[in-house]
Amino acid sequence: MKKLFLLLSICSIVVLSSFTSETKRFEGDIIYSITYVQLPDDLKGYESMLPGEITMTISGNKSMLRQEVMGGSQTIISDETSRTGEIMMDMMGQKFHIKLSKEDIEKEEESMGESTVKSLEGSKTILGYKCQKGQLINGGQTIDVWYTKQIDATHKEFEKLNGFPLEYETEEQGMKMRITATKVAERKVDPKEFAVPEGYTTYTMAEFEKLMGGGY
Repeated sequence: MKKLFLLLSICSIVVLSSFTSETKRFEGDIIYSITYVQLPDDLKGYESMLPGEITMTISGNKSMLRQEVMGGSQTIISDETSRTGEIMMDMMGQKFHIKLSKEDIEKEEESMGESTVKSLEGSKTILGYKCQKGQLINGGQTIDVWYTKQIDATHKEFEKLNGFPLEYETEEQGMKMRITATKVAERKVDPKEFAVPEGYTTYTMAEFEKLMGGGY
């Protein structure tokens, strides 16, 4: 189970890097479904425990992701102003709160390297939004993405798109996922939604890695 916690934490870091938002325009929720196109051998059989949906909440320079998994949930909070983050994992009655420093996030971004984006021929409609096809090229990895200019928000991983992604595929640690928006809902977000709940034991990333038996 510790190995599963560690793998879910890796997935959380990747999602945090992907979804941190600098927008001051769109406020509300964007819900994405996750399709696991490919899983590493050591995760096969755990499909039902992996997140099937991501709820992304944006308000000003803060963003939050919520994922329900078998036996618990994961919540990821990011503050683009301070460049810090929080990961909450509630698994089998154990509640972990991992504090991500500015240095932790910068380290993850450096490991992802510089990216370039190019537009491709093709368009389709997702949730009523007209989307253009593009590609994100990062090192040896190429990600096809469908993005719209009709949502006034910034998706950090795809900020060079000049649009907001509503569908894309990503691969990390042998896990290939297709992430597709299923709902876009504007609303006024209460700042209290970004507070860390009581009852969680707090760790730094280094402490959590040690707890799980090793680093990334």
